[in-house]
Amino acid sequence: MAYSVNRASKVVTIPKADTVLVSSSPDVRSLDVTTLWQTLIDIQDGEEGIPYLDIVKNTPPLTVAGVTLARVVEIINGYTITFENLQYAVNIIGGNSNLADKVNKNQVSVNTGNSAGFTQGADDSRISNIQSLVTEILGLSMKNAKVTGITWDAFGNMLTGTLKVYSSRAALDAESSAGLLYTYDLTSATDANGKNLWAKQGA
Repeated sequence: MAYSVNRASKVVTIPKADTVLVSSSPDVRSLDVTTLWQTLIDIQDGEEGIPYLDIVKNTPPLTVAGVTLARVVEIINGYTITFENLQYAVNIIGGNSNLADKVNKNQVSVNTGNSAGFTQGADDSRISNIQSLVTEILGLSMKNAKVTGITWDAFGNMLTGTLKVYSSRAALDAESSAGLLYTYDLTSATDANGKNLWAKQGA
């Protein structure tokens, strides 16, 4: 299957098969914003799409004062997104987006994981996967949270990593100490065998 676009209703339908399996039980999947953008660009720039208004806008990673801010992907011109209507969850990873405002509600649970603190670097894919696992394992939304201080050893295992959860998006944007609800040491999360849950994520 492939993405489809209803030009009359401006609804883009994304098949479940076009998302990446994270966990089979519960059924959790992921969709990288770069994949979303590239797929929609191919549609809107194709022969059939050229006569119509653009579907997507991409703001590429931007380096400011040595920090690379993550990609931002926006659905524009009145288009909306519908995921194939089955019982599963989709974590939007790899950057920020406006999908929270553009997804048509059905059985699918969509977590956008937007964060003002989301930066991009060499280990971005691993950090994105960690954000997905934060949602899956800890049951937390990344909306008012950010992952910071990530370091890895030579084998791709996490040495340090912190999850900070704030009371609101405004508190996150300001990195307000008063609005900081708690700080979670990601390196303390282990499975039943004592293995670090975040080891080699996306390596």
